[in-house]
Amino acid sequence: MLRKKSWRRLWTFLRNGYFDLKMTEQILLEAKRYGLIPKLHADQLNAIGASELGARHNAISVDHLEKTTDAGIDALKNSQTIATVLPGCSLFLNHPYAPARTMIDAGIPVAIASDFNPGSQMCYSMQMMLTLACTQMQMTPEEAITAATLNGAAALGLSNEIGSIEIGKQADVVLYNVNDYRYIPYHYGTNHVWKIVRTVCCWIFKYYQIVSPLNKRTYGPIIGLFRITTARTCLENSEERRAVGF
Repeated sequence: MLRKKSWRRLWTFLRNGYFDLKMTEQILLEAKRYGLIPKLHADQLNAIGASELGARHNAISVDHLEKTTDAGIDALKNSQTIATVLPGCSLFLNHPYAPARTMIDAGIPVAIASDFNPGSQMCYSMQMMLTLACTQMQMTPEEAITAATLNGAAALGLSNEIGSIEIGKQADVVLYNVNDYRYIPYHYGTNHVWKIVRTVCCWIFKYYQIVSPLNKRTYGPIIGLFRITTARTCLENSEERRAVGF
C-alpha cells in the first residue's frame, strides 16, 4: 500500500494538549524509518515552533499557520516545505488569517486548501477559498489560483502529475463560465463551474495469438494487459459538478 505516492504521507497534529514538539519529533523520526513523508498541523492556535520543526524535518507541507511567527517564516524560507493556508477555517472560527502575504513576499510557496471538516470548517467550495485569499489575505487572483492548483498539488507531492495544464500531466481540468479568471474570486457565493474534465485510467485485457517465426506454430490465446488513459467530461448539471471542491 505504501508504494502509492499519495499514501506515503504522515500527517501529525501538533498542538498544545495533543502532541508537543518533543513527541512530534519522535513520531517524525520513527516515520522516516518507514519512508513516510511528514505533513504537520502547525501553529493554528499557538506558535510553539511547529513551522520550524516541519522545515527542519523536510515536511512536504505545514498546514494552518495562523499563528506562525517571523522565526517560523524564516525557517520555511530556507526549506522546501509548502505553507498551506486555510482561510475558510479562519472565517468560520473568527480567528486571524495566516500571514500569506508575508510568506509569499519571503519567497515561500503557499498553497490553499478548504480544511473541510465537521469541527471547524463546513465549506468545501474552493471558489470561496479564493475569494477569502484575495480579500482577507491580500493575495492576488493569480497567486490564489496558483496556490489552489499547482502549489496544492506540490503540498501532496503530486505536482509532476497534476496541478497545471502541461504535456505529460493528467488532464484534470475545471472549466468556468466566466469571461475573465479574476471573476472567479470576485463574484463569490455562486458556482461558476461549467464542466469538469477528469483523467480516467483503466486496465483492459486483450486476447491474441502469436505465430512463432521459428516453427510457424501458433501459440495462444495470450492475455495482454493494457493501460488506457482517457478524458471523461462531466456535464454541468451532474452530481460531480455540484460536489466538486471548485
